[in-house]
Amino acid sequence: MARYATWADVKWWLDKDPGLNYSEPDTAILQGFEDAQEDIFENEVRGYMAVPIDRSASPAAFGQAKSVCAMRGAAQAVRYFRQTEGEATGMWWSEWLEGQADKLIGQMKTAAQQPDDIEVSADPVQVIPMFGGLPATGTFQRRTTAATATTVEDVDTETNDHVW
Repeated sequence: MARYATWADVKWWLDKDPGLNYSEPDTAILQGFEDAQEDIFENEVRGYMAVPIDRSASPAAFGQAKSVCAMRGAAQAVRYFRQTEGEATGMWWSEWLEGQADKLIGQMKTAAQQPDDIEVSADPVQVIPMFGGLPATGTFQRRTTAATATTVEDVDTETNDHVW
């Protein structure tokens, strides 16, 4: 039961591995990998967004979910086929797919945590509020007076009378 990606989407990523020697894979195996990855994906993003993700309500999130599930399903299939071939050197492709899927999930979680009414500041200087009736000041300010060596106290000398 494909909610996000089909076996054809998994096969699209699987075909990008040039060293994988397989005849046409069984679609039931690929769809099984995909279904398992969809359940894992939904458990990861549950609490950040409503699952299952509706294609018409949020097409961008649905597209990301489709990519994540297809990449992870392909990574699982690569590991499966490499294991049956007895070859461990070609696992880099499955690791890369897993890494990209993890990055996408991180981006989805970060985007889901942003409030809808966030305001983007036009002023690049962040203002830090001051308490006690003083006006707010900018984080980065230009010095209007040059600091001289006489105004800087040397705290490393033995004659320092600071009590720490």
